[in-house]
Amino acid sequence: MKSNLFIQGTITILFVNMTLLSGCATEPLPALEEARQEVTQARNDPNVAENAPVALYDAEQSLKEADQLWEAQKDEDEVEHLAYLTKGKVAIAKYTAQRKVADDQLKVLENTRKKLILETRKNEVKEARKEVQSLEEQLKDLKAKKTDRGLVVTIGDVLFDTGKADLKSGALQNLYRLVTALKAYETRNVLIEGHTDNVGSEEYNINLSRQRAQAVANFLLSNGIEASRVITQGYGEAYPASSNNTAIGRQQNRRVEIIILDEGESHEKYLRH
Repeated sequence: MKSNLFIQGTITILFVNMTLLSGCATEPLPALEEARQEVTQARNDPNVAENAPVALYDAEQSLKEADQLWEAQKDEDEVEHLAYLTKGKVAIAKYTAQRKVADDQLKVLENTRKKLILETRKNEVKEARKEVQSLEEQLKDLKAKKTDRGLVVTIGDVLFDTGKADLKSGALQNLYRLVTALKAYETRNVLIEGHTDNVGSEEYNINLSRQRAQAVANFLLSNGIEASRVITQGYGEAYPASSNNTAIGRQQNRRVEIIILDEGESHEKYLRH
């Protein structure tokens, strides 16, 4: 009887001790479990897994180190420190993922912006070409030439009597056509240049070329073209279009050139020096 009681008591003591030991072995550390939960949440977040794999791996390794230390030493202070570091690495992984997504979205927006700008420029170029073609069509009878300075309309000495700067009333048809075209394209500035042959003194020719250029400008202004759009220059014999050694050449040099500048271009850029 005493033997049976001793055995039962021994078993009870062993059971209690095993229970206590089991409880001590399985009791979790709150800080470590919090870190584990955050790592698990980050691992299950496809955004983090895809966009911050390296940072997520660092957090997982930190958690693994904390688990191993807890199993081996039960050093609460050190394990809590590692758990704190683990949660910090999870935060870094989340931030890295968010930053990556934001950067990707920014790249998409930037590419879209560039495409829109490129498309806008293409449309602007297309419209500008159409405008130039339309202007060329209107000035076709004036034999306008497209140059790097713009559209150039050359009017010979039919506008003027010899040595004179007054417009001949019977030769104004071309200038009326020019006025019509300029009114249709109000954003284009006009540079009017007077030129002569080499007959006469240099001073005389410069003055005559200036007066003739101004006469054409006055005609444009009197027919509704804004003065701010028009500048005149007289160059005399300085820029011949042909040789002055022949009568035909000299006739070609006695001219007024009307340069219709490209849209947005200023006069100063195209003045001869």
